[in-house]
This record gives sequence, C-alpha cells and structure tokens, in this order.
Amino acid sequence: MKVRLLALFVLFVFVFGLLVSCVSRDDGTEDTTTLLPEESVPDSETKEEPVFLDARYDGYVFTILQTGSWNYDEFSAVEFMGDVINDSKYERNMRVEDLYDIKINAVVDTGASGNGLNYIQKDVASGSGEYDISITGGYETCQMAYYGLLYNLQELEYIDLERSWWDDLCTADLSVAGSTYFAVGDYSTNAFDCSYCILFNKYLIRDYGFEDPYELVRSKKWTYDKFEEMVRMVYVDLDGDSKASRDDQYGLIVWQDSVFGMLNAAGSVVGSVNADGELTLQIEGEKNLNLLTKYITLCAGETVININRDTSLDATFMFANAQGLFYTRYLASVRHLREYDVNFGILPYPLWELNQDRYHTSVHSYGISMLGIPISVKDADRSSAVAEAIAYYSQDTVRVAYYDINLEGKFFTDHESAEMLDIILETRIYDAGRFYQVGNYYSSLLSMFNAGNTSLTSYFTKSRRMAEDGIKKINEAYEDLISRN
Repeated sequence: MKVRLLALFVLFVFVFGLLVSCVSRDDGTEDTTTLLPEESVPDSETKEEPVFLDARYDGYVFTILQTGSWNYDEFSAVEFMGDVINDSKYERNMRVEDLYDIKINAVVDTGASGNGLNYIQKDVASGSGEYDISITGGYETCQMAYYGLLYNLQELEYIDLERSWWDDLCTADLSVAGSTYFAVGDYSTNAFDCSYCILFNKYLIRDYGFEDPYELVRSKKWTYDKFEEMVRMVYVDLDGDSKASRDDQYGLIVWQDSVFGMLNAAGSVVGSVNADGELTLQIEGEKNLNLLTKYITLCAGETVININRDTSLDATFMFANAQGLFYTRYLASVRHLREYDVNFGILPYPLWELNQDRYHTSVHSYGISMLGIPISVKDADRSSAVAEAIAYYSQDTVRVAYYDINLEGKFFTDHESAEMLDIILETRIYDAGRFYQVGNYYSSLLSMFNAGNTSLTSYFTKSRRMAEDGIKKINEAYEDLISRN
C-alpha cells in the first residue's frame, strides 16, 4: 500500500508535468513534450534508496538479453516521443546510464520459447560474458537456475530483493532451497501484462439485471458459484440457426489457461515450495478435484465458447461486440480493446468459497520473463548494481506510466476498475509447479479442459510418479548448487 500511495503522488507530478508541457510555442503550435516526474516525494514519505555502487564505467556498453515466448521489449527507447510508456523507459534508462556512465544495449529475441536458455548456455560454455543481465522466459529461467547458470541474487552485495521495487511474491513463491536466482520487478511491463483477470461487459450486466460485480468483489461475495450462476444464465442464438456458433451471445468467452487461473484463484497450486525450501506437489486433493471438475463441466456447456477449440475465433471482437458477458484472459488483453467502443470492466478471478481469506491472481508462466545474472558476466558487482538501479528507477517512471496512466487512465473509464487492478496486482501467485514444469500437468490439463474431460482422479494417479521424479531431480540439483557454493 505504501508503494501505491507513492505511485499516486508521482502520478500527480507526472500529470502536472504533462499539463505544464502542453503550452503554446512562440510559433503558435502546441508543445506536447512529455515531462516525466522529478524524483521527489511528500514530506510524510521517506523514499527508499538502494545501496549504489561507487563506480563509473567510462561509457561501458551494458548488454541486456531479452527473450521469452511473448514479444516484449523493456528497454528499447531512443528518445522522448510523447508516448508515456516509451518516454518512461527512456527516462529510466537515462537515469541509470548517467548514474554509472554506461550505455544500455538491448538484445531482443522474443516470441519463441527456449531461446534464452540456449543463449546463456553458450555464453557460459565459452566464458565470453556477452550479456550483463538476462531477462528470459519463465520456464527457461527456472531451468537456468537449477542448471547453475545464474548467480544466487541473495549473495550479491548490490541487489536487495526485499526492497519495494522487486516483487516479493515472486521471490517467496519460487525460491527453492533458500536461494533466489531470478527476480521480477517494477522494470517489467511484461510481468504486469501476464497477470490474469476477467473482463465483463457492463451493458450486459445491466440488461440481465445482475448484481454489480464491483460490489460483489468488495463485499467478498464474488465467488466461483456466483460466477457460474451468471455464466449459465446467458446464451442467445443471435443468428437463429439453432446451434451454438461464433455469431451467438455467451455467458463466457473462455481461454484455456483460465483452468489454472481458477485453480490459483482458490489459493491452490500445482506445486509449491515448503517451509524447508523444497519443491513439492500440491495439485491433488478433494478441493482441487471438485474445483477443476466444476469448471471443466461449466466450460463444456452451451453458455460458454472456448476460443482454443477454434483458433479462427476473434475473441476480442466477440467481446467488444457484446457476445460475451465475461471474458477470461490477462491484463495484456486490455490493450487489444483500445480500438473498440465497448464499455467494460475488470475483475479478479473469483474466490472459491465465501470463507476464503483473499483473492488470488495467477501469473502466466508461459508469457512472463524474469531477470537473472549469468555466472559468465565480467563483473558481478556491476551487473547487480545496474539491475538494482534499473528496478529502482522504474518505480517512479515505468511502473507509474504503465499502472497509473496507461491502464487506469487510458483504457478504463471508471475508478472501480483501478480499484480492481490494485487487487489483481497485489494478490499474484507464482505457481511453482507450473514455473518449474512439474510433470506434464500444463499441457495435459489444457487438453482435458478443451475436450471437456473430467476424468481427473485417474489422471492425477497416472501423473504422480512422473511429477515426483521431476521434483526430486530439481530439489537435488538445487542442493548440489548450494553445497558447491
């Protein structure tokens, strides 16, 4: 909450700067230069600062590798262009470059899974130290960690993962054997994009006489049963062909990965790290069996259309065209609606039951990329200090631009959506079982979901041995790393 208050103050300064900058020039044209906020805080707030490294690097070219399954770029910004996201990255980059007298060089090879692992394996094998920081896909980053290709960030002097510009939820959920080899922080718009959410059409909520979803969330009555009840009440054969088709109206436009979103929303995970620092299997159990069975059954019914069964479906168009009451996706999907005139809101995934203590938001393990420092770097102090500075300076530039201005100001038209966004981003779960690809649960459950197959008991029994063997190997790999360091 402290970070949120600070962000709101910086937002005020940011917007004030924009207003001041939009003035007439002497030639009568409008100056639309984007001014980013100065580094100042109210007297009542004491701004955290990292431990800066007392060093200058004479224009050293600091190379950041960016890979992953999704296309993204956290660093390429060559000048101020009047776009808040670009300009916030440019401002952040300049601050870091000026601090250490370096030049940031972004190497981008995104859109394919596994690239990062290949790059870093080759770099470590050759000892070239070509990359000073790696930001790589979620799956491959976890592999790189227990393969011994990354530094344990907890052992580096100039990086402190307990600071507010790092995501402590990621650190808590994914650190095995008491060690942390990668992190996510405020530098990453990609990490925000990968947070699951549910979009809803406000007009359809009104037309069907449903309760206000925002109030349901606030009162903690936004439960799975309420969600299912509403979904089951909406289906209209709009084209009159007496069969469900892409031209009809549905209670839910569903994305296959939402099956994990619902699992995580209940506070359940495929796997987690226990109190002893060991990765463990957690997906089995009566609660998870009931939850998955109910959701798979719901999504196989006529009031739901599955966009993964027919890849030619344009889910964004369908939702914007009022053909879906709800649409399960992630925050990146919000931007896809910018070209449509649709009145929509955003929600966290529902509680499984009324007595659940909090909402939980799944993070897309396939789409996210995470920061690590390869063991082949030429100067670990320099790499860790620059990584810390990047995350620190992103807090009042990139985070503000993405979170407060881009999402809350540009795409949503109500203050309630901003409130929901707070809940979504403050309750994220990094499911260790998914990130470490325990067993074959990810692809198998997606296949079962798309087929409407609820034979989960036999599936869990059949998959247990493979999952436990994989977990044992990962735990042993981490133990070996710790013993060698």
